[in-house]
Amino acid sequence: MRPSYKKAIHWIVDNDDCEWLEDGAEAPLSISAALVADVFNRSDKEVRQDLRQQEAMAEFITADHIKQSLPDSVRKIRAHLKPETDHATDK
Repeated sequence: MRPSYKKAIHWIVDNDDCEWLEDGAEAPLSISAALVADVFNRSDKEVRQDLRQQEAMAEFITADHIKQSLPDSVRKIRAHLKPETDHATDK
């Protein structure tokens, strides 16, 4: 597998703590992000921007996936939790 800037950005978003991105426009890069900037000769600003964009996309995809899979999950849970008929009270 050939290393790429895009794959590195994806890896950081998927595997690293990116809370520092919320610290403002000029937040210092994490060690992982700084290494990506150095290895791929990118500015801190560019790496920060690309990480924010990828993180937003990952959150959107996750939210969309949850939204799409929720109805099936709800049906399965409801079917599993549906109380059995109480034959003693049936007349």
